[in-house]
Amino acid sequence: MIAVIIIVIVLLVLFMRSASKKEERALNSDRLFVGFDDSIHETLSQQDRIQRSIEHNLGVKKILPSGYSGKIIGTTGNIYMTSLEYCQCMDFKRRRKPCKHMYFLAAQTGRCSYELKDGRYIIKRNS
Repeated sequence: MIAVIIIVIVLLVLFMRSASKKEERALNSDRLFVGFDDSIHETLSQQDRIQRSIEHNLGVKKILPSGYSGKIIGTTGNIYMTSLEYCQCMDFKRRRKPCKHMYFLAAQTGRCSYELKDGRYIIKRNS
């Protein structure tokens, strides 16, 4: 029984280290969202998601101190675990591209801001 507990603790520590390194890589990345080239934000479908992240009534339940992830309250009141790489919402699960919750998280944590210019949203990355 003690051996099982020790194995579980070791696996938990290894998992936490892996998650910490992944978070650090994402925060130090030159990309706004890890795994997505920044040119993706210029497509019409992504422009729509940026607009919805600004105009829809989204909220923050909790953001982790690093700003890498948090719990975002969707327009229907659902709460989604969201990070700079992943979101629990159906839009992200279907499309595997940044959703409005991810854009909202990036703006709320100060990673970026959005400027509307000539009918298109320009992402301004904050340092």
